[in-house]
Amino acid sequence: MASFNQQRLEWKTKKAIMLAVIEKGGYVFGGAVRDWVLHEDGAEHFYKALDMKDKTAEEIDALYNDANCMPDFAHRTVMPVDIDACIHASDLVGFLRKLKQKKMVPTRIFTHDPVEYIPGIELKPDEVRHMRYKVSMVPNLFSAFSDALMRELEPMLSQLMEHVDAKMQGMTKHVTMDLMVVNVPKDQKQPVAPFGNLDFECNGLIASEHGIRLSKYLHNNFNPMDSDKEYRRITNDILCKRAVLTNNARDKGMGARVQKMLAKGWTITGFSSVEYVKKPKDANAAASCDDDVCDDDACACNELGHCLICHGGLQTNHYKMGCCNGRFHLECLVQGMTTGVTAMTQTEKCLMCKRRLLNPANDLKVLRAIAACV
Repeated sequence: MASFNQQRLEWKTKKAIMLAVIEKGGYVFGGAVRDWVLHEDGAEHFYKALDMKDKTAEEIDALYNDANCMPDFAHRTVMPVDIDACIHASDLVGFLRKLKQKKMVPTRIFTHDPVEYIPGIELKPDEVRHMRYKVSMVPNLFSAFSDALMRELEPMLSQLMEHVDAKMQGMTKHVTMDLMVVNVPKDQKQPVAPFGNLDFECNGLIASEHGIRLSKYLHNNFNPMDSDKEYRRITNDILCKRAVLTNNARDKGMGARVQKMLAKGWTITGFSSVEYVKKPKDANAAASCDDDVCDDDACACNELGHCLICHGGLQTNHYKMGCCNGRFHLECLVQGMTTGVTAMTQTEKCLMCKRRLLNPANDLKVLRAIAACV
């Protein structure tokens, strides 16, 4: 008899909520779509590569949930922490009814006008209400879905008879859904999420009845070929876990979001004045050096030059000025931007080539957030 798979149930539950939003005329946006893309890509490649011959369902589940098995496809276990979605007020009742038909229990936690507390949002008062819901996954959640999921109910009930306390603790999870409810009449121009406060390009995809597309804050060109190129570039960044900063990603809450992405294993790129440089994986000789800051000129880790501040070798990932070949360790770059009469945030000029820099103070906010996580 197959074992109960809590992780698979959690993913199917979240996916069912997202599909219910879309079915009722709404759309999903932000990190939920980003993680949806990652999850589906990893799962597809895992099952294509896995030799399932003579393997039981339990063995396949164990391999799927083992990050050390096919680590190149480990993103198959990624799933949204919560769900950001948008729906028109006239469709809200139908959507909530749809969840209840699936035996889910949506409980509203609060409702606010996002204009009051979200920085940089491009909305007028009362155009949109932010409603946070807690969607319970129990009781009787299993009858909400397809027959395939219903088949998972039988082993779960069997295990509950023996381990009721442990299983009940695992079953009491809920899904947090941040629902943006639009009040603007449908015959008028509709505001589009994320309403102007987009932080990273990877969070700018929208999943709707039309498929997955770019938010207007990523691409507002009506040329479909340009839009397709941008979509493919951004989805490739998602699969490589590169979080590219947008032009307006510099508000006062940006530091926490940067640290959140770093904690998930993402690389932050897309600065205005500097470029992130990742050490090549095939630099075998340099990889043998154990010093974070190497001062041996003969060492292979110095092939990329030296840090302009400490003059040490660039053994670790580092940063390069966009205007020239000036390179820095992260901590040294922060120092060069903030210290002395030549501080780049004060002069707005590069320490090396003296060219004018574009908004170095904005880059500094993000770099400091990254440095705090190192």
